[in-house]
Amino acid sequence: MSSRDARRVEPQAALVVSAVVDDARESARCTLCGGPAQLCGGARRCTGFDGSPRELRWLTAIRSIYGGLVLTRSPAAPWGGALLRFGRLLVAGDGAPPTIASIAGEHANPGCAGSGVGTAELALAYLHNGDLGRLSELSRRLREDRAPWLVDLAALGPRAAAATPLDRERFQLFAVICDDCAHAGEPLDALYEEVATYDDAIRCPRCCALSAHPLPGVKIGEPHPVARCLPGSSAERTCIMHDGGEVDAEGLCVDGRVIFDRALIEVSKIARARTPFERELVQAFVRARRRALNAQVDDAALAREVVTSPELMPFFAALAATNPEVAEDLAQIAGAPLDPAAADPGVRAAMSAGGGLTGLIATGKAALEILLGKPRELTPARPPRRRQRRKEIER
Repeated sequence: MSSRDARRVEPQAALVVSAVVDDARESARCTLCGGPAQLCGGARRCTGFDGSPRELRWLTAIRSIYGGLVLTRSPAAPWGGALLRFGRLLVAGDGAPPTIASIAGEHANPGCAGSGVGTAELALAYLHNGDLGRLSELSRRLREDRAPWLVDLAALGPRAAAATPLDRERFQLFAVICDDCAHAGEPLDALYEEVATYDDAIRCPRCCALSAHPLPGVKIGEPHPVARCLPGSSAERTCIMHDGGEVDAEGLCVDGRVIFDRALIEVSKIARARTPFERELVQAFVRARRRALNAQVDDAALAREVVTSPELMPFFAALAATNPEVAEDLAQIAGAPLDPAAADPGVRAAMSAGGGLTGLIATGKAALEILLGKPRELTPARPPRRRQRRKEIER
């Protein structure tokens, strides 16, 4: 451009700069098979299958079982559990199509020991009736060579689980609704939701609950909100995310404590969380503080203190004296049977004569009405006396 063609921008002229960001990430939904792209590799890995919607759901369910087992043996075990649950939700109450094993053998072959049809039949045994024995056999087979899309998934899950809020990373993940929020006959899209963080991926997108892993014996839980420390299933509670040794009461190892202290400095600089990064960092820090507070509270000790307190002990003793089942529960909470002599006489009499706890509530309600008095009925308002007197004068 010559200097003659270059024109000076006047101060009042609007200068618009348009930046186009090339995001090569694929959509959460595969355009070839209709399932989540992470479970088939997307357009780059998916072999495609022109089948019925029912066959595609079963194909996606089998893939989710493969992916869930691969991730269950990694630090991303909670998301692996979500994928296993996703497979069961997809085909709940539906019988498998007769040819689904051969279809999965061709289009969802994990590439492990044994034929694709054989591994698909092991996954179907779990999807049909929850056969854990055959699922264990499938898990052993998946330790061999895997399909490229499974290798990608096995690398994505642990990397997302280890990413701290300070890393500013986003991932191609999806969250699966929990069993309580799922309804029969829901479309596939309603059972999962695309998310960008691991903390969102392991929770139900509707109620935000962290579901337990569907397989028994999987003890790996939720990583620390900030430091990502995660105790293993061993009794030593060694962090499996870092080489920091044992995890303390707040869920932090030595390396995790350094990350948490650095996050504390960053949070102190944020006056108002405006960007998504700042909001997520502050939220993670708040969750970490709440988690540390809950770790310091012994629920059993707190319940024992409430039941045996001098102020409430007479009332709980009265409940125990009039109901044997309640007495057993209270004895377990208090650590010893409650003394019937310590029962409040009035409460015990109301419980005995008035039909248990319901009678006690009714007695208390009646006493409250006597104390406050019955509400007065509203009467029509009388006209002001001044207006009546003025009419008399006019007469």
